[in-house]
Amino acid sequence: MSPEIANLIEEARSQHFETSSNAITSIALLLERVSMSREGDASYEPLLPVGLYRRKLSPNEVDALVLAVTEILKGGSQLAGSAAWALGKTRSARVVPDLITSLRNWRGHDDFTAYNILIALADCGGLGSARSSVEEILRDGADKPSSMEYAQRIISRMSAS
Repeated sequence: MSPEIANLIEEARSQHFETSSNAITSIALLLERVSMSREGDASYEPLLPVGLYRRKLSPNEVDALVLAVTEILKGGSQLAGSAAWALGKTRSARVVPDLITSLRNWRGHDDFTAYNILIALADCGGLGSARSSVEEILRDGADKPSSMEYAQRIISRMSAS
């Protein structure tokens, strides 16, 4: 693994909110570039630090980045919602089980986190597997307006299919 990626993972795990938040954002953008085959896309240049913009990630580096944000999500930190958003950028079914587990534990997170987990599940094709958890949000989530509204839209779409 390159020193830049190792440093980015260390920053994502930082106890300093802004440092960790910025690193998670960079990880999300890197994962999105890989999942959408946009490594040479110049639109990412102003969004990523120079050393990261020019990096082409190896499969091991992608795995390490996914693991880092998965750990942040599972840890239930203030940045769990951002970690869920980053996982959604993978557009990969391999992150669905961790997203579903986190959604089942959504009461331990704020509305922002539950909402971002739902969006990540949609992006990764995992909503069908999470139907019971989505229905649970509708039943018990009166204090979570964003995730409850999104859950209602999901259930409506699933019922229409």
